[in-house]
Amino acid sequence: MGGSKRRFFAFTRRAGANLIANKAAAPDPVRVGQILHYTVTVDNTGPSDATGVTVTDTLPAGVSFLSATSSQGSCAVAGGIVTCSLGTLPNGATATVEIMVIPIKTGRITNTVTATSTTFDDDPDNNTATISSTVLPSRK
Repeated sequence: MGGSKRRFFAFTRRAGANLIANKAAAPDPVRVGQILHYTVTVDNTGPSDATGVTVTDTLPAGVSFLSATSSQGSCAVAGGIVTCSLGTLPNGATATVEIMVIPIKTGRITNTVTATSTTFDDDPDNNTATISSTVLPSRK
């Protein structure tokens, strides 16, 4: 019988990007008919550049869309979903997306945004951010 063969496996960590999404809303509370301003920031904490970065924001029911602009790339809206194609986000860089809506009914609204990239992200749990806002009746 022959001797035992030892097998060695080498594991390498994939170098990727780490996108972190954050979201803020102002004012809160907001009144029906008043502009609600969402600010989304996407940070790339690296170590690699993030390519093909996309921000997707499904607007809550009970709002009317006004506009969406980004610090790089472009945004479009279809069917209540804002999609911003940001392109490449270098390691250490931040991109911002500004979304304006008008609440049309009272209550609590919740909004979620997700950032994705074609570059490997070893911590996708921080790619989504959610915020809730209170909508009060309009002043008459």
